[in-house]
Amino acid sequence: MPPDDFEKIRRQVHTIVSTDANGMSLEDLLEDIKAMFGYDLPELAKDHGYTAVQLLEMMVDDVIVETNGDEYWIQAMVKQDTKHV
Repeated sequence: MPPDDFEKIRRQVHTIVSTDANGMSLEDLLEDIKAMFGYDLPELAKDHGYTAVQLLEMMVDDVIVETNGDEYWIQAMVKQDTKHV
């Protein structure tokens, strides 16, 4: 994925995670990303050799917390933008 595409997607994921993702299930977050921006994050990640969880972790610090062995819930601390405006 070109760096510009990654940055665009990261900003959009940042928006969702920073506004209402805490306490949301991973499945619900992925559905919201697809509904709002049209990205099938699991497929996009797979195309580049990652899982959706790995791709999310590249975009957002501490985004995934595993509970009950196989369910993932969102606990997000969003990565800060490092670009100067």
